[in-house]
Amino acid sequence: KAPGLSNILGYTKGTDRFEDSEDSKLAAAKLTEYLTANKDLKLIIGNSMTTGIAAGEIIPKKRLTGKVMFVGMGLPVTIGEYLTGDILQEGFFWDPYLIGYAIGYVSFKTWMGTPPKSGGSVSTASGAQQPGYESLGLGVNDAGAQMIYGNAIESITKANIEDWYKKFEGYGWPQK
Repeated sequence: KAPGLSNILGYTKGTDRFEDSEDSKLAAAKLTEYLTANKDLKLIIGNSMTTGIAAGEIIPKKRLTGKVMFVGMGLPVTIGEYLTGDILQEGFFWDPYLIGYAIGYVSFKTWMGTPPKSGGSVSTASGAQQPGYESLGLGVNDAGAQMIYGNAIESITKANIEDWYKKFEGYGWPQK
């Protein structure tokens, strides 16, 4: 629903997806193929971590910095240098520390016989609601398995990458 943009893959839900299988060499080959065949390409939306890494390497090699935008999955450690270098514009991820906490919380509550309910939250030790997990959703996936989900997606850009480097360093995971 972006005026003037078209989807060159013809993707509709469940079909024609560019799949890189989390393989950075395959992602680089596919991106090179698409960029070569589509000279007017203006935007890449990446769904895997490897697409962001590949875009960060391929865009400058093809002299497309500032001409092709990228938004997609990526952690500070995987795409931070490309954000600060103005090669990529934005990355998305789920904070691994907070996901781990949420998984532990849900597992513990379920084991104790009080599994979270739809609309419930993940609480911290102090009783505060965990950001992004204030209102849990429940569902069933295509395979019939029960799911619990939150809304804790994070965004990294050139403007906030240093904050994320510091946050991850505080977790004990240096990013540079």
